[in-house]
Amino acid sequence: MNDHIQPSGIGGADEEIRWYLQDLAMLPTLSLRAEQDVIQHIVADPTSAEADTARNQLIEANLRLVIRLACRYYPFGPEFADLIQEGNVALIKAAQHFDPVRSPHFKLFATRRVCWHSLGSLENIFARITSSIQR
Repeated sequence: MNDHIQPSGIGGADEEIRWYLQDLAMLPTLSLRAEQDVIQHIVADPTSAEADTARNQLIEANLRLVIRLACRYYPFGPEFADLIQEGNVALIKAAQHFDPVRSPHFKLFATRRVCWHSLGSLENIFARITSSIQR
């Protein structure tokens, strides 16, 4: 896979971020059918080891989604690595709280969670900047 994801303007990115992006390019993505099969394992027995493995598959297959969303928020001030970290936390929480009855597509559900989480982080950053300027 030749899927290189890097925000514009991050030319001097840390070497660790570059390695992380290269590793992500090697991870397989899930087709819609494969995603549905993985979700069925979770629905069948949500507390089983098989369900945990399925959740991990969903998370790994959608890590690139976090990078793409982080690229949207990067120009607004936060460090790219911080956005990735916050997005990955939100992705993990999305996998834990995903309910296929309410939202049949994990990617859509995860996108909403990651964006919502990222916006909350940005609001906190802007609030700190504003309060420091007012002093």
